[in-house]
Amino acid sequence: MVWRRMRTGKLMDWTQVIVAIVSLVITGAAVVLWFLYQSVRDEAREAKKAAADVAAEADKKHDSLKSEFGDYKLYAEQRFVTQGALSQAIDGLNRAIESLTTNIRDMNTMFSGKLDSLHRRLDDKVDKS
Repeated sequence: MVWRRMRTGKLMDWTQVIVAIVSLVITGAAVVLWFLYQSVRDEAREAKKAAADVAAEADKKHDSLKSEFGDYKLYAEQRFVTQGALSQAIDGLNRAIESLTTNIRDMNTMFSGKLDSLHRRLDDKVDKS
């Protein structure tokens, strides 16, 4: 067949030209698709590596913040009064104030009676004079 084409002077007929062009287009498309696939795969690897780096940095920051928060909690426990201790202190103070108030009332009642008797005595002495 090749020999016959050579004799006629035709190298290829239209069917063979179309098949050759389609083959070249398919081969070119396959090459382009292969390079696109490689590019996307490389970008995916880079994105995965960047995500891993960001995750590692976030873990470091999390650990740092966790440590700082623990230090602050210790500082707060050492410096500030807890709610229970504050309640106990206030309760003790309230009991002391109530006791003081009761003592003052008792003393007032006691002195009030003595002052009344003292006034009566003084009035009696003034009346006698």
